[in-house]
Amino acid sequence: MYKKKRNPLLTILLTIMSLFLLIYGAVTLFIQIKFHQVKEEVMEQHSEITSIEEVNSRGQWGEFFAEYVMEVKKGSDATFRIWTTEEGDITHEEVVRSEY
Repeated sequence: MYKKKRNPLLTILLTIMSLFLLIYGAVTLFIQIKFHQVKEEVMEQHSEITSIEEVNSRGQWGEFFAEYVMEVKKGSDATFRIWTTEEGDITHEEVVRSEY
């Protein structure tokens, strides 16, 4: 039977797009795993923190993160923003919202 050939330009374009999506997915997964590890370290080392509301990193794309910024609750009445290292050490904190 006659088999229709696919356009080589289309094949190249689809390959490049597939590689881009694969790399993007791998980087996103790596970042989420790193955030989870840092959250676990902070929760283990600081028992006064009852929950972590948000995690972000300081840095741009392609930089390795040296410091993380989190919004955490201590007890049920106050929200704090903390700066922490990968090991879970808090370097700075400030009150974001207090219920007093």
